[in-house]
Amino acid sequence: MNERNLNELIQQDTATSDARTVTKARTRGGGIPFGRILAAEIMKGRSAAPRRMALAFPLVLIVIVACFAFGLHAWLPSWVNYWYVLLLPAMTALISVAVANIDGKQRWRTTLSLPAAPVLVWWAKIVYCLLLVGLATLLALGLSAVMVAVSRVQGPSIVDFVVSALMLVLACSWMIPTGLALTARFGVLVGFGLPYMADLLASITFWGNQRLWPFLPPAAMINLPVPFMKVMPDGVPLETEDNSPIKAALSVFGGQSLTALVVCLVWFLLLSVLTGIWFSRKETN
Repeated sequence: MNERNLNELIQQDTATSDARTVTKARTRGGGIPFGRILAAEIMKGRSAAPRRMALAFPLVLIVIVACFAFGLHAWLPSWVNYWYVLLLPAMTALISVAVANIDGKQRWRTTLSLPAAPVLVWWAKIVYCLLLVGLATLLALGLSAVMVAVSRVQGPSIVDFVVSALMLVLACSWMIPTGLALTARFGVLVGFGLPYMADLLASITFWGNQRLWPFLPPAAMINLPVPFMKVMPDGVPLETEDNSPIKAALSVFGGQSLTALVVCLVWFLLLSVLTGIWFSRKETN
């Protein structure tokens, strides 16, 4: 009897353990839908640094445009150019680092405890960062457009501002999965420094290369708004820039611009998928 009872207990324990393993695997594989994961990510960063950054960076451009539009009654496109050449990539990199660092401070214990697929958690972070960057860019350029329209200074239309904002968000989106992955793997300094410096170096070096710039998102980011903002990537207004092949190419939204938008989307999706695979393996190991 004792031996029989012992065998029954062993079988029950084995069955219970197997059931728990299967249940955990099913739950881990996709128990929580993506919408709830994204909502949790947004709530988690409710009072954290990413949201404050998404409000602080646009204020710089808004204040400058307000001073010139209402104070001097003038429109200087160079300031908008400086904002998306220098501050937009910095904001994108910092937001990505800050979002990753929320879990990094806890060594990803919160993420590990979620009954959800790690790749969905990773994509939720990417989408959250993309939303913050998009809202911040639309806030900066949207309010600038309103002030230009209200003050009646001669400048781009509201449509020009909105189109430029959407293209800028797509062009800098590659920095989000890159910054998240580098921060999760190497820490804050590397997560911010490498994407930001790569963006600055590539944009400054290749924006004037007519063959390469459509295939490099950093160069595309400062070239795409030219026909809408009427300012060259080096900050010189389009009308005062000396005639050159690159000016003629950038002053019109054409085939190169469409190619650049498609390439930026491909870069973003490719980096998001690759870093998502890496994160899934990191979580399961």
